[in-house]
Amino acid sequence: MMRVGKSSATRLLGIAALIGVATMGFAPPLRAAPTAAERVYPAVAHVGWVVGDIDLAIRNAQAQFGIASSNVVLRMTLPIVGATYQGRKVDYTIELCLVEMGNTQLEFIRPVRGTSPYADVLRAHPEGVAHHLAFSVPSIDQRLAQARAANPRVRVVLDAAIGPSARYVYVSGIVPGILVEFIQTGPGH
Repeated sequence: MMRVGKSSATRLLGIAALIGVATMGFAPPLRAAPTAAERVYPAVAHVGWVVGDIDLAIRNAQAQFGIASSNVVLRMTLPIVGATYQGRKVDYTIELCLVEMGNTQLEFIRPVRGTSPYADVLRAHPEGVAHHLAFSVPSIDQRLAQARAANPRVRVVLDAAIGPSARYVYVSGIVPGILVEFIQTGPGH
């Protein structure tokens, strides 16, 4: 007979309840997935990865996920001017690549020059690392107010714009261990 510790037994009972031990008559009913209107957050727009070599990252994604080269939907070098990073103004340049994954995208970011959250992350993790989850939102300021109301430790790490039509911020304190990016496009960003 296998012995199970108290915490393991609690986990097993929780798992059993979730997967539906319906034959015993005590499984809770499972709720359908929320509709778009019911979601607290919109669907994930992309998962950002900071990498030292974008060509290698693409090859790895092709091998790991079985994607084709046609899944690379954007690749460019992008200068960012006048961003605020950790409370001070910075200019930096990144190489950016978006890979279509069907229900989301992978965003590979390679720091090219300047002080940025990407250069700092790559110094700490030379092999690259998942950096952020991105959400497209109608109003960054409104989303930040909601996040801060839920958790006063929410902090803007980076606030930057891409030309006159897009603004993005990286926020800590929402998901442990990873940044959340809010992206707003269009007039009045």
